[in-house]
Amino acid sequence: MTAPTLTPKALTPDALTPDETNSERAVSAAPLATLDGRKGLKAPSRVELVREQLAELTTQEVREIVNARFVFCEKIADAIARGLRSGKNVLLWGPTGHAKSAVVRDIIKGLELDDVTFVQDFGEGTDEASLWGGYNFKRMKEEHILDYHPERSFLNSEIAIFEEVFDAPPQVLCSLKNTLTAKCLFKSADPFPSKNRLIIAMTNKSPEEIVAMGESYKAFVDRFPLVVKVDWEEYSEKTYGKMFQVLNLGGDTMRREFAKLIAEAGKKGRPISPRTAVQAFEIVLNAAEEFGAFDERALAQLELIPGLEETGRKKAGEWQERIQEAQFASDFETWENMRDAGKDLLKAPVRMQEVLDMATALQALEEELVNCSVPTKHQTRVATMQKEVTSLVESLTKRTIELNKIIRENSDG
Repeated sequence: MTAPTLTPKALTPDALTPDETNSERAVSAAPLATLDGRKGLKAPSRVELVREQLAELTTQEVREIVNARFVFCEKIADAIARGLRSGKNVLLWGPTGHAKSAVVRDIIKGLELDDVTFVQDFGEGTDEASLWGGYNFKRMKEEHILDYHPERSFLNSEIAIFEEVFDAPPQVLCSLKNTLTAKCLFKSADPFPSKNRLIIAMTNKSPEEIVAMGESYKAFVDRFPLVVKVDWEEYSEKTYGKMFQVLNLGGDTMRREFAKLIAEAGKKGRPISPRTAVQAFEIVLNAAEEFGAFDERALAQLELIPGLEETGRKKAGEWQERIQEAQFASDFETWENMRDAGKDLLKAPVRMQEVLDMATALQALEEELVNCSVPTKHQTRVATMQKEVTSLVESLTKRTIELNKIIRENSDG
């Protein structure tokens, strides 16, 4: 007789004895397993898995993620790795255009932490409602109390990223500071404990500028023990060139030439930010693809980029000079051909009409040489050519007279 097939019942807390329920709670962080072949253990939550992952995280792992697309960002990688492991908040500050946000987001994505990360954008229009998840209108209507949805805010995430946090109004930062200190939102109708393990804040302002804004701002900065200035030690041909190489922009020669150009442009004022340098290179490479050459014409597009206008105008001028030079070379070759043709006519027996036509053409060329506008460095060559043409016209005129005399004598004879 065949034994009947038994389908196991789903394991729920209600199906367990009190002892078994306590046992389940005790091993809630353990991986799915079996006890006696019948009962399984509760799988660890996502938060528990994340915390296990971060406990074993190494600085080298974070550096490898960052170095795949960025240069000179080791300090950022080290600070965020330390913050993720220890739960200590991180403040990244420095001039705009140095990829603070991009580096942080690459790390979060590379470690597959997107689902436990909340990005909060700050600005002058930020208010407490947007900070705490928006108003709870249903509760306001039914219970006539001011309430928010903190479960929809950054407080409900393991990791929070604050973009340009010090652009927020003072009253918002004050409320945020109090909540971070208490690790709980008390402004909601019901207290809401913060679930944040780590907060990464970013700003273009320096700590000195922030402190000068007032005591409340200084107190807020104190909530971030890990502070990193995000910039480059030098903005040279070498550093820009290394960045272009990591991003695989252009060929080796293009990289060297453009890196040198950007470094020189930065010496005349504020250094060109890495972001502007990359965008500028991409624009020039696009123009070079359209025009068919990486030359002054393509580089003239820099005139359209803030901070590089002067460099662009200079390259536009160089391109115009190059065009004029090419036009002059073409014109001068034409003039030389006409001159040589006139010389040839003087050496061989020809019909009078041919000589007359050449003399007329060279007279027009003589006038053109007198009135033409040429680059200063070529004026001596043009003057020499003009003298040669004038002499040829005189010689051809004499030759015409001689041929005409011969024709008349033959006619009389």
